[in-house]
Amino acid sequence: MSKARKIICLIAAGSLALSLITVRVALADSKSAFQKTGEESSKTETAKTGEESSKIETAKTNEESPETEITNGGKDSNKETGQAGEVNYEEVVIGDYKEKGTLKNLEWKYLRYDSLSIPYPSGTFVNYLVEEGQEVKKGEKLLSYRLPFDPISLEEKELKLKQSLEAYELACRQREAEIDESEKRLKILKQGTYEAKIAKLSLEKQKLSFQQYCYQTEKALDIQKEDIKTIKVKEKLQYLYAPYDGIIHKGDGVSEAMDIDSRKVLLTILDKKSAVLGTEVSGNESLWFDMKVSVTGIINRKEDKDNLHTGRILSSDSLFEGKLTTGMLYVAVDDRELVDTIQMANISAAAVTVDKVPIIPLKAVKTENDRKFVYQKDSDGSLRRQYITGRDNGTDMWVYSGLSAGQNIVVD
Repeated sequence: MSKARKIICLIAAGSLALSLITVRVALADSKSAFQKTGEESSKTETAKTGEESSKIETAKTNEESPETEITNGGKDSNKETGQAGEVNYEEVVIGDYKEKGTLKNLEWKYLRYDSLSIPYPSGTFVNYLVEEGQEVKKGEKLLSYRLPFDPISLEEKELKLKQSLEAYELACRQREAEIDESEKRLKILKQGTYEAKIAKLSLEKQKLSFQQYCYQTEKALDIQKEDIKTIKVKEKLQYLYAPYDGIIHKGDGVSEAMDIDSRKVLLTILDKKSAVLGTEVSGNESLWFDMKVSVTGIINRKEDKDNLHTGRILSSDSLFEGKLTTGMLYVAVDDRELVDTIQMANISAAAVTVDKVPIIPLKAVKTENDRKFVYQKDSDGSLRRQYITGRDNGTDMWVYSGLSAGQNIVVD
């Protein structure tokens, strides 16, 4: 074989070997790519299978607990049962909205009352003649007491009066005798003479002087008699009388034989005719002056709801734009005899009345960040918040905006 031929064979053999190596590498790369593609396909199929399974489970759950649409006009609640529990729906209705102003446990107050004491500088208390809370009539005896009494002073004054009376009687007899003597002298004188005229004038002067003496002396004797009478009165029991019809409240710390004076309050009399119901209020109570109210009596701590009475707001210690703010409120009751039958009372009044407005139950209303809202159901069955405005009376809400009649809301 020639040298040229050998070179050609070597070149051919090298080319063949190089081709075989290239094919092997390509096959290895192809196998690797195929494996990678298979892994990605497997992951994709697994994810797809999981999503389809989740959808199937969700659909199955929805089929088992379907939502019920409102068909009864909303007057009766509708219930939906799901994994979250029961959901009640109620319809927004048009109705009459009312608010009441109320106050509880009003007590009897008396606009007219007087504190009673003895009308003397000093005395000694004996006893009460009435009971606590007793109703009395004008002029009735309420209590007894004694005034300071000095028997020696009384005896001395009586002796002085007796002496004065004897002296007065003696002086009267003497003066009367003098007048009689003057009259006898006048009779023996010749009438018309100067001597007779002078005697007559003297007689008249005697009589006038006697009259003046009697008047002044009897006046002085009357003063002595009155002084003795006053002292004798002190010896007897004294009484304090009711100035008008009323109910009695006894004073505190008064006992038998206790020294008393005109400053010591022994009794308080309450004028029954001035009795009103009263209580302390603070803040706006939705009540105002001259407002008509219903009165429910409280007897033995229970409301007498079978017997309602009427009254009106009489006055209050503090008014602002006609509404009550703070202080004492008074209610005049039309039936004044109630003061004898009820111990306390509750009052209520129609503060706000609005006809034909959207009304929902207050229990359906939620609050967050001072904003009010309710839950409504969307077309896809989900619940969404619907923000609203309005006012409530503790049970129902009058909706200003956000809802219309006929719409359904969730009621817990």
